[in-house]
Amino acid sequence: MWSFQSFATDADECDTTRTTSDGESSEEPLKSPWAAFAPSSSDKSQRRVNKSRFRQHVNPLARRFQMPTELPDDWPRDGSFDDPSLPLHIDIGCGKGGFLLSLASHHQNSTNTPTNFLGLEIRPSVAHFAQSRIERHPEIKDNVSFLGCNVNVDLRRILQLYTAPKEGGGGELKTVSIQYPDPHFKKNHRKRRVLTRDVVEVLADFMGEGSEVFLQSDIQSVLDGMRLAMRGKEDDEDGGDQVGDYWVDSAKSLEEYLEVNPIGVPTEREVSVLDKGLPVYRVLFVRSGVKYRS
Repeated sequence: MWSFQSFATDADECDTTRTTSDGESSEEPLKSPWAAFAPSSSDKSQRRVNKSRFRQHVNPLARRFQMPTELPDDWPRDGSFDDPSLPLHIDIGCGKGGFLLSLASHHQNSTNTPTNFLGLEIRPSVAHFAQSRIERHPEIKDNVSFLGCNVNVDLRRILQLYTAPKEGGGGELKTVSIQYPDPHFKKNHRKRRVLTRDVVEVLADFMGEGSEVFLQSDIQSVLDGMRLAMRGKEDDEDGGDQVGDYWVDSAKSLEEYLEVNPIGVPTEREVSVLDKGLPVYRVLFVRSGVKYRS
């Protein structure tokens, strides 16, 4: 399938209570943290971002990050993509977007298969910064977009909108990458992980047979956790539930990993880790022919 080898406002919590002039408190409606960074066909960059103030981590379970992202009524046909009927690659946890921009450029120069690329990032200012970089790449700007969102809240809605058969047909999700996610090691922090059971099921629902999910980390336990999630397991036990029926692991053994990145385009983190002589753990899952059962 692969044809090509913060701001201080990003606080974990949001206080929605304010004090009125008479000393009483009142509740203000909780607003989507990504509202100010919604994509626009008229201005993809919108406003400058001080990237030196990016937060490294946020709590995805915080109330503000349980809000749906704000999208134009006609997304993705609002100018985010020139042709929204093309196959789609999604990079979940895209950060500042460097990998996805490089991937789109490499893909355009090395294949004859038009593809759209969408980066999803939970940190609002980081997602906006990634979006602002597109204008510096005019050769791929019609095929790349970034959204601020929590994938465990919004992934299904985003894919429903992208694949909706409007104006000549919706595009199909063909490939997904999740690379170097935050390492939530504790079992009671499992719900903070980006690749939850819900995300695995959404991907199974929207990806057709033969489509691929690429996982990568420099922390073995993080990669193993994602791998077990794709196999429909909570821990390294025998068996699994029906979620695992949807995916075929690139290796039969949990002790085996890919030695070479099948995409052929490394992230900055990957380059840095390899330059230090440290290992990178990779695995590829292929969508099986088992029909999704909701």
